[in-house]
Amino acid sequence: MLAIIVALPAEAISLGLRRPRPGTTVKLSPQIALRVAGVGPSRARAAAEELLKAGACAILSWGCAAGLTPQLADGALLLPRDFLLPSGARITADWAWWSSLQRLLVDFNPFLGTLAGSEQVLATPARKQALFEATGASAVDMESPFLAGWAAKRGLPFVAVRSVCDTVATAIPQAVLTASDEQGQISLLRLLAGIWRQPYQLKDLVELAFQFRTAHASLARAAARLCPQRFGLPHAKGES
Repeated sequence: MLAIIVALPAEAISLGLRRPRPGTTVKLSPQIALRVAGVGPSRARAAAEELLKAGACAILSWGCAAGLTPQLADGALLLPRDFLLPSGARITADWAWWSSLQRLLVDFNPFLGTLAGSEQVLATPARKQALFEATGASAVDMESPFLAGWAAKRGLPFVAVRSVCDTVATAIPQAVLTASDEQGQISLLRLLAGIWRQPYQLKDLVELAFQFRTAHASLARAAARLCPQRFGLPHAKGES
């Protein structure tokens, strides 16, 4: 079984689903299961463990990422060759699967550089720039590199397909950060309260919303290509 892990229900929608709840597993086909993990490394790894118990033989991380270089605009599709953990450990994507995805997505011109992992949201351009200068990574998310490390320890093939939501120049409004619950879901009431207290954040919030829409559209186009192709997973990897 191919297991797809997303952090947020909004990211799962790009795969043609109705906003599934965090912690739920949905079958895209008899041999493809998707789980909404919630935000962050520990939730991603817990989701992977549950999917492994259910028969997963390969793991795909799907969703949004933050860009760390000006070359990555919102909506840029990412197909990372390798993943960098905060510890400095580097894990490569499964070569056969990654190569298959690259062929399927060649006309999308996916960016193939390193994807770094962070345990916290990088909310300011300065923090994103600092991570780029320290690591040379092109983008960052809070799940994929940690899942890559988890999969490597278990000998499971792993790849990630991500789309840039917030660019290196994008600031995440404080109202968004304070409106997030423990699973990364946004409370509308908390968000509105934050904007009410600090209305100058509204401009950044609107910009972020448009960038997420662009990232979602990019993921949806990739999903339309990949779903019928079993997300490029080579048959040699087998299924259960």
